[in-house]
Amino acid sequence: MSVKLETPEYLSDYQDLYKKQPRAANKEWFSRANYGLFLHYGLYSIPGRHEWVQYREKIPVVEYARLKEQFTADSFDADRIAAFARDCGMNYINITTRHHDSFCLWETAETNFNSVNSPAGRDLLAELAAACEKHGLGLFFYYSHGRDWKHPHAPNNDN
Repeated sequence: MSVKLETPEYLSDYQDLYKKQPRAANKEWFSRANYGLFLHYGLYSIPGRHEWVQYREKIPVVEYARLKEQFTADSFDADRIAAFARDCGMNYINITTRHHDSFCLWETAETNFNSVNSPAGRDLLAELAAACEKHGLGLFFYYSHGRDWKHPHAPNNDN
């Protein structure tokens, strides 16, 4: 079965290659993109110190997980973020979809430790994807799968 792929706006100059080899088109585009935004956003945004706050400050997993109940994402405005990136001359946004704390910014059946099951009640990645498409930006995802501080054998996890 053949799947017809619609070329994302940011790849409009690579339509022919995208139809044949989507990955190759993205790699070629990215190698020339030069300038973009790496957005770190998640539960660690609440204390506002850095994305390694749980690990570096040795916050127990159970205590850190309570931040989910405070996660409203009230200041997360995907359209404003994308417009800002475009106005600054950026060509893409890369966002931490799930950092080492294992909190996900989208709805997933794999865990309820996500933005949809928090007071935010929103799929932030879907919002950002729509905004990036609207503003002609590439969107890339940082997903930490090799390190999970909630895992019982993770460093500093003695809970």
